[in-house]
Amino acid sequence: MNICTEKENVWCIERIAHLGFLQDADQYYQAFFEALPQARKNVFISAWELESKVNLAKISSDLPSDLRRYFSFLARDNRNLHIKIFCWKPGLYLKFSRERLAEYKWRKVSDEGVVYKSERSPYAFGSFHEKLVLVDNACGFLGGMDVSTNRWDTSSHEIGTDFKKKTEGFYLPVHDVQFIFTGPLLRRTRQMLDQRGSWNTKKKEYPQTKIRLNLSYPHLNNTFGSLSRTDPEVGAYEIEKLYIQAIRLAKKYIYIENQYFTCMPIADELAKRLQEENGPEVVIILPYNYLGGFERAVYINGRNKIQKALQEADKFKRLGIFYPAIPNEQNKQFLKVHSKVMIVDGRFITLGSANLNYRSMRLDREINLNIEARRVKERTFIRRILSALVCEHLGIQETEFMPNRTLLENIQFFQNLYPRTLKNLEQGSLSFNERLMLFVGPFVDMKKAIPKAIFWSIVTLVMLLLIVSMKMTYEII
Repeated sequence: MNICTEKENVWCIERIAHLGFLQDADQYYQAFFEALPQARKNVFISAWELESKVNLAKISSDLPSDLRRYFSFLARDNRNLHIKIFCWKPGLYLKFSRERLAEYKWRKVSDEGVVYKSERSPYAFGSFHEKLVLVDNACGFLGGMDVSTNRWDTSSHEIGTDFKKKTEGFYLPVHDVQFIFTGPLLRRTRQMLDQRGSWNTKKKEYPQTKIRLNLSYPHLNNTFGSLSRTDPEVGAYEIEKLYIQAIRLAKKYIYIENQYFTCMPIADELAKRLQEENGPEVVIILPYNYLGGFERAVYINGRNKIQKALQEADKFKRLGIFYPAIPNEQNKQFLKVHSKVMIVDGRFITLGSANLNYRSMRLDREINLNIEARRVKERTFIRRILSALVCEHLGIQETEFMPNRTLLENIQFFQNLYPRTLKNLEQGSLSFNERLMLFVGPFVDMKKAIPKAIFWSIVTLVMLLLIVSMKMTYEII
């Protein structure tokens, strides 16, 4: 039985000429900045965050320090090139962490060939969370990474490297993943964009050029892939359905890496599988901690509930919930897991922008790319990705990974042998002040997309009712 079904849990299934796996931002940024100068007509970038002052020239002279100047240079160098950037415009609760007057600066400083546009979600507390780049009809990038500040890192994930010390403010090591893809699925991705009102790309030229990269990465040619979305505006909730279907059809193992895990319907499906005598192993990789007060309050609390439910269901000891440990880590200096990927039985992978929280499944605009193996070469590719991820976290070579043992047995065998390892993730504790912040949980991790007009009408009505009630109470007294 197939996991991916069109019009049910995927938007489309289409051929991919070339698919590559990029591990961590060092690889992705190298590919991104090699691909863009080769664009002939069009570059389209959809981002949750895109800050101009990336300061990447401190790493390599081949990388820019200022994206506005870099994109303008490309547009002036090729007058046929148009670079379009679509970025989510955050609400007040995130505005102070973003570049001030960003849209004004892009409009005033950028070349006419560079167009920057930011919009807010039409839903209360919603966002546009996709990380998508299309270069002509030559190649696309899709995954968990934006090109922005505090994102670059190598797979060594060292705390306090020279680059991190030189940037404005210390930032955590970051683990993330991205796909690069070419072929008909790229054209279908443009078709998906055409169906949106924000930025129509019809009647444009998209040359079928070949992008050459001086970069080695796991790859696969001539295969089929699919796209799954969360997009309340078109009633698309495919990603949550895809996760549930893949979990239900798993036989040997389910491997998950994610920044957050609070979505209880997905946890319930995992719990059902753990209760089966011959069900699959479940391995979940999450961050050790979170930094922000609201973030810790909401996501540690939600994660604790998930952990408790899964551990109670784990009758046959097939569950492992871990965090990647790195040398010299502390409570506020740790590896930030930002990847959003699930691998099932070495025959299925979904990778994209969607976290395992309610808002990624129900509220934010998200996109994932999926591969369901039809042949041996797809299984080999997916298993290679799994071993690359697990071996990075365990601090071992891929040749050390033992194919004759199960996934969980491999992890338990190498666990704690080296400074880089996977450690058991314990229940998190919240301070008194953090517990006070839990009242914002329903708004931070919204379970339903509510149009702003309706949401604020309800809030206004509730406030009026409270005022009338208080007034009546006062008059009675």
